[in-house]
Amino acid sequence: MQSHAHSLPESIMKDMLDIASKITDPLAVASLCALIFFSVIKLMIKKGLIPQAEKGHAKEIILTIINKLFILSLAGMIMGFSGFLLVKLLSNMDKSQRIERAEEEGNKLQTTVALSTNILQLYANSKLPDQRTNLVKAEEKLHSQVDHYRKILKDNTYYNIAPSPQSIHYLNAAEETITSVRWALSADIPTQPVQVPDAPAAAPSYSPVALPARIEPPMQTERPADKPLPHTIAIPVLIATNLVAPNNAAGIGWILNGDSFIQLVHRRYMEAPRMRYAFDANLPNIPVTFEQFEENRDCPQPCITTILREKILQLQSGSLGAKREALADIAFIVARIHEPLCCTALSEKQNSNRKIFILEHRPTTLGTIWHSTIPASIISDSDDAEYAHGLVENYGRDGFEPNSQAASWITGSHRQAVEIYRKFGNRNYVHLTNEYLVAAEHREIMNRQLLFAGKRLAYILNYGRM
Repeated sequence: MQSHAHSLPESIMKDMLDIASKITDPLAVASLCALIFFSVIKLMIKKGLIPQAEKGHAKEIILTIINKLFILSLAGMIMGFSGFLLVKLLSNMDKSQRIERAEEEGNKLQTTVALSTNILQLYANSKLPDQRTNLVKAEEKLHSQVDHYRKILKDNTYYNIAPSPQSIHYLNAAEETITSVRWALSADIPTQPVQVPDAPAAAPSYSPVALPARIEPPMQTERPADKPLPHTIAIPVLIATNLVAPNNAAGIGWILNGDSFIQLVHRRYMEAPRMRYAFDANLPNIPVTFEQFEENRDCPQPCITTILREKILQLQSGSLGAKREALADIAFIVARIHEPLCCTALSEKQNSNRKIFILEHRPTTLGTIWHSTIPASIISDSDDAEYAHGLVENYGRDGFEPNSQAASWITGSHRQAVEIYRKFGNRNYVHLTNEYLVAAEHREIMNRQLLFAGKRLAYILNYGRM
């Protein structure tokens, strides 16, 4: 805004308002008290309730002094209350300017997100050096704007201006775009043509996949060296990798064509951000007041459960390329629907009763905290495989029997979310501490959902169905 260029620096403005408030508020109160006191004394003298004031000219002298003090008190009260009103007026003007500035910067951020997304799509389609240069510049600009916008929102919270749901949406969209851009830049993995083995001549069926004994591609567990997958996706994939039956490992290995399962999921996750957004858009939105998931009521069409069934059919009968795509997509979908906060809405009214969470002075959402912040606080980037192995060993390979209906998986995740939200009551503005991130009960919820996701994914790979 042009007006910002001529306005006082924010620190000076706040100091001036603080000083004025410290002067005018006590002045108004003290003057009012003095006014009342002197009015009472004046009345008592006139009524003869102070005998000593009746001697000589004492009454007139005292009345004169009292009158002057009364006038001074009245003037002080007027000045104090005038200053109080002026400070409130300036504070409201400052608050309005801050809200207006946050909205303006949010709109700028939204524009940059749209531009960066277009550049990302151009780069994904062409992989040209010029487009990569543009993408790097777009990422730098977007990152700078996000930092600036965060600072504005943080400063506003200091002035008791809560971030709006729209500003939270702007930040989340920008951060997701930055992540997609960075993964695209760090990946740069050209898509290699898939070579089908000489034998068998035709692609094997999958129910489960059976191949000749001589074709035994290893089911690898190492992670790619570049940007890692989110823990909530990587760990279920690694659990499923360890639980695939030996007679199915060769068939899955043929589909992987030399990749590890996690490498396939990783590459698909980085190279198809629109796929991820499309799947997320088809996740259920179950109000916390409902006990279980109903597809027709809670899910946009086609529902994620329908998409999962279609992907399983594609894994069974598609071409090799289609099987690879389906295998990665199934892993992503199963992992996502087991995240506790992915399928639940706070209110039956869309976008209403939003809770705003503040962690380390930064506005965020509880879904983001459970998707990335809590897992990152408990699991380091380098030991997903070890953590997955530990979950299987600690909880047992045969525990948590898979359920044949994805709808029941979603209901289970929803019930976890209801319990998580219930602890915050009706508060719309919640400050979280680091203790919340590493609480033992949250680790237990996370472990349980990760293990459910991994074992149910393995069940699909072993039996070709839910």
